[in-house]
Amino acid sequence: MNLNNKAIQRAELINEALLNTQTTGTAFGGVTYAEFSSGIAPSFEKRVAYDQSQMTSEGLRQEIENADITTAEYVVLYRDGIRSHPAHGPNSPLYVQCGYVADNQKRSGLTRRAADDPAPTGVMN
Repeated sequence: MNLNNKAIQRAELINEALLNTQTTGTAFGGVTYAEFSSGIAPSFEKRVAYDQSQMTSEGLRQEIENADITTAEYVVLYRDGIRSHPAHGPNSPLYVQCGYVADNQKRSGLTRRAADDPAPTGVMN
């Protein structure tokens, strides 16, 4: 777990040491083992719950990614369907409302150099 700190690590060590040395019947600092154990329990319970939620979250994230792949396939299929539809096509308002740029609105990509710009290397005038 990512949320470990020195106090939590020390609580684990103390708990194990008390169990291993069979000194759970002795009170230290006026605190019995039962009080110590019940005092640290919520922290460990929350950590277990957190770890479980992380695993659930990771599983859900994978499910989302798998569903997104399917969604992307449908988007491509529908986009191509709209583009090829005789009543709509790539210049239709429907195509634009779907977030695409109409073909007749796209730039040609043709560029012209300024008169004072040198010609690109490898190109003859």
